Amino acid sequence: MADRQPKLAALIGEDLWQSKWLLLLSFLVIGSAFAVVYLAQSNRLLTANKEKLMQERENLDVEWRHLNLEESTLGEDSRVDRIARKQLHMKRVSREDEKVIELK
Repeated sequence: MADRQPKLAALIGEDLWQSKWLLLLSFLVIGSAFAVVYLAQSNRLLTANKEKLMQERENLDVEWRHLNLEESTLGEDSRVDRIARKQLHMKRVSREDEKVIELK
C-alpha cells in the first residue's frame, strides 16, 4: 500500500523543477521588493540627515552674521578713538609735539 502512494517530496521537487523560471522570477521579485524597501529607508535617513545639516548651516550662517556685526561694531574708529583717549590717556599729536626724523 505504501508503494502505491507517490512520494510527496519528489512530486513537489519535480513540479518546482518544471516551473524553475517561474520560481526564479518569484525570488527576483521578492528580492526587488526588499531592495525597494531598503532603498526607501536609506533615502529617508539621508533626507533627514540632509535637513539636519541644512538647519545647522542656517544656524552657523546666522551666528556668522552676528559675529560680523559685532566685529564691525567693536572695530569702529570712533569707538577705538574713545577707548584710546579715556582708558589709555592717548591724545592727538599737535604740531609742537611732532618730531621729524630723517633717515640717511
